Amino acid sequence: MAEAIALYKRAADLGDPIALRQFVAELLDAGRGDEALAWLRTRSDSGDVDALGVRVEVMISLGLYGEMLDWLRGRISAGDFAALTEALAYFDEAGMEEAKLEWYQEAAVAGHTAALMPVADHLAARGRTTEALDWYRHTAITTNNRVAMHRVGRILLERGRTEEAHFWLNRSAGLDGEAPQAAS
Repeated sequence: MAEAIALYKRAADLGDPIALRQFVAELLDAGRGDEALAWLRTRSDSGDVDALGVRVEVMISLGLYGEMLDWLRGRISAGDFAALTEALAYFDEAGMEEAKLEWYQEAAVAGHTAALMPVADHLAARGRTTEALDWYRHTAITTNNRVAMHRVGRILLERGRTEEAHFWLNRSAGLDGEAPQAAS
C-alpha cells in the first residue's frame, strides 16, 4: 500500500488528476484523512482546481460542512471563481437554492462579473422581477451583455415602460448608442 501511495503521489504532483484522486483515496483508505486534507489544502490553496474539487468532496465525506463552506467563502472573497463553482455544485446537490442565490450575490458584489447574470436569472425564476430587473440592468451595463439587455427590455415592456424597453431592446440588437452608466 505504501508503494502505491508513493506512486500516486508522484503522479499527482506532476499534475495527473486521476492520480490525485487515487492518492487521496488511498490515504483515506489507510485512515490518513488528516494527511489527505493537509496535502489537498496545500494544493488547492496554490491554485490546483482538481485538488480544490477533491478537497470539497473529502470535506463533505468527513462531515466538515461548516469548515468547508467557511473555506470556500474565503476563497471566493479572494477572487477564486472555481471555489464558487464548487460551492454551487454542493448547494445543487443539497437542494439549497436560497444559499445558492446568496452566494451568487456575494460573488457578484465581490466583483465576479460571471455571477451577475445567474443572480438575475435566479431572482426572475422566483418571481422577484423588480430585483431581477436591477440585476439584469447592472449586468448589461457592467459587462455589455446583450442577453441581459434583452431581458431588461422584455421586463420593461411587460411593465408598460415602452420607451425605455425599446432603448434596451435596440441596444441588445446592437442598434443604438451606449447603455446608460451604472448608478454609483
